[in-house]
Amino acid sequence: MFESLELFHGEATPAEARVYARLPHGDVLGDMRIEIVGNLIGPSCDFAHTLPARIPFVQHRSDDRLLAEVNIPDPCFWTPELPFLYRAELELRAGGGLSAKIDQTVGIRRLGIRGKSLFFEGKRFVLRGIHREFEISNLKSELDRDAPLARESWTALVVRSPNDDLCDFASRRGILLVADQTQVDLGTLVPQLRRLARCPAVAIAVIASDVDLPAESHDIAPNLLLGQQIAASESIGLRPWARSAFAEVSDPAEFARKTTDCTLPIVAVRRAANASIEQSRSACDALQRDLAPHGDFAGYIV
Repeated sequence: MFESLELFHGEATPAEARVYARLPHGDVLGDMRIEIVGNLIGPSCDFAHTLPARIPFVQHRSDDRLLAEVNIPDPCFWTPELPFLYRAELELRAGGGLSAKIDQTVGIRRLGIRGKSLFFEGKRFVLRGIHREFEISNLKSELDRDAPLARESWTALVVRSPNDDLCDFASRRGILLVADQTQVDLGTLVPQLRRLARCPAVAIAVIASDVDLPAESHDIAPNLLLGQQIAASESIGLRPWARSAFAEVSDPAEFARKTTDCTLPIVAVRRAANASIEQSRSACDALQRDLAPHGDFAGYIV
């Protein structure tokens, strides 16, 4: 019943932030009177002591969706340094009786774009990321190994279709994630984007350039930036759903030439051999140095 529930935040300032719970009417019980009720509880953070508050959601009416809203005064935001989280405890009530319950983590992450740049917490943010492959059977020990450096340096881990355990760990421990969705089947991509949009740690999802997403893509994955993968052999031709380009680098001068006219943030990608997180982070800095004579880009990923 709650599978298509969307929990997302609107514009957020240090003074207030609004969090919304939204559900299409068509997903629930016909003409029966339906409500979303509950509370937002928090903040909490593994790296700071807080006094959590309990703020009730307020029901709103619209023609095609159920919508509930909570207004948070003096919100605490999710950043790698201080990954503050809230918890939404919600119930779906139909005809006066309980139909379904949900308990979901919420993070208010102020990451967006302005022109050709990424902005985080109101300041220009240069994304630096490294591709990582994790063994599911050894997930916790590998994450514990990578987490301190990733968090302290605000280095994003680029992970292919991160599962819920990884998303939960990263959200609590302040690790930015870039979800590589380039190998996901089109039939399951939209549900995957909806799932990832619920994870505070997942900042961006990268999608193959040949994918034709529906026009409402941003609506189904609120607060999740969509990046389009651009192969080294491809020209920059961005899809309507793309908010950024993740373009592969072969020759720096050619890369700069073909990206000159792009009006969205460009993240340079150069895959490196598997290495430790320290070595990969150094390779990321080397990519930035190699491209420095040709421009200042929105991010660098190896």
